[in-house]
Amino acid sequence: MATFWSRLENNLQSSRIGGVDLATLLAVIGWFVLNISIANVNKWIFTNFDFQYPVFLTMLHMVTSLFFSSVSKRLGWFHFKEIATWDKWSRKILPLAIIFCASVAAGNIGLKYIYVSYAQIVTATTPLFTVIVTRLLTTQNLKWDIWLSMIPIAGGVSLASWQEADFNILGFLAVIIATALRAVKSVWQGQLLTDEDDKLDPISLVYYMSPPSIVMLFCLTLLFEPEIILDLDLVIQNSMDSSLMTWVFLSGTIAFWLNIMNLLVTKYTSALTLQVLGNVKVVLSIIVSVLIFQNQVSFLAWIGCAITLAGGQWYSSLTKRK
Repeated sequence: MATFWSRLENNLQSSRIGGVDLATLLAVIGWFVLNISIANVNKWIFTNFDFQYPVFLTMLHMVTSLFFSSVSKRLGWFHFKEIATWDKWSRKILPLAIIFCASVAAGNIGLKYIYVSYAQIVTATTPLFTVIVTRLLTTQNLKWDIWLSMIPIAGGVSLASWQEADFNILGFLAVIIATALRAVKSVWQGQLLTDEDDKLDPISLVYYMSPPSIVMLFCLTLLFEPEIILDLDLVIQNSMDSSLMTWVFLSGTIAFWLNIMNLLVTKYTSALTLQVLGNVKVVLSIIVSVLIFQNQVSFLAWIGCAITLAGGQWYSSLTKRK
């Protein structure tokens, strides 16, 4: 029996605008808006509300994701596939949840210390880490030209970092770790979503990942941000006065739908198209961030960004040929 969302998807795919089906068009637009929004909303929370708890914020994201995915399951909007055995859950869902939590938490920690504009330049190194992870986790052999395309990717970020006025080593390392873990997640997640025996739809995957993610992030919050417990009364008081919780809920909502859009765009488009979209997203995110936070981006940083994006495009064209 078709669910609400499957019927909606079929209807959108049958409608076309300028040769592109409406489902793909809306997924790409949503992906752009949510990608640009999430980093800037989180940075706004850290900056304007002096909210110094990025790991706790990530936990609240997962609570929001569990809420939305549970409502979807209860209302029957999606077809949920049950994971019947502990073995499958522990081998497939739990490792992905650990990687996902670590990547998002590291990204939020990075945004606490550096501006979104610089963070976006650093995340453009994703192809570099994808190549490394693919080599380590799979049996695929990569030819010399693939490795050669990594030089401008790494070199461009190095150039952009050279005269970054607001460079912070902790923020830089956190974003690098987040980018590397995101590459691991993409490879692992791709295998899980395409495995015919255990294939899961995006909402089901978020639903199963959320509970262990919440538990892990709560433990990490107690370990790295214990002051949130001591300052809980003050946090609640500030929330009532400054609408902090409204922004936090907005951030969690964006994070949930961004997870869904990431999977839908991957499903509807090619790897090359996704790389092009990612490059455009980096540039737009930098522009929006500068407009909001009024931070300076040097000419050298723009040159470094362009070199990194060109390297990513080169890598994407090589992988398409192969």
